[in-house]
Amino acid sequence: MNIRIIADDRALTEWEQQRLNDASAHIPRYFRNIVSIEWHVSRQGRDRSVSCMVHSASGYYRAHAVSDVTEGAIGQALDKIVRQRRRRKAIRETARRPMSHEAA
Repeated sequence: MNIRIIADDRALTEWEQQRLNDASAHIPRYFRNIVSIEWHVSRQGRDRSVSCMVHSASGYYRAHAVSDVTEGAIGQALDKIVRQRRRRKAIRETARRPMSHEAA
């Protein structure tokens, strides 16, 4: 698994770096065969912008979040990635269910 963290406007603090590493460690709970995780952190005025991209065997997932604090944006982006994964997994599982054909 390859983890890349890109900060566009400034160097990340040690605390922000640790929070991104913790979030990256949380992602494999929901994905198998992760190829890469990529985080983009930037500033938009007073707000922090965080994008997360996950490439796994099941596909590509991408989420973007904006918050006034970096930790909030990281948490929102992580939540969005997890929701996308759950939604795709639910769709895939419902497609596999056999339909019952009852005689009328």
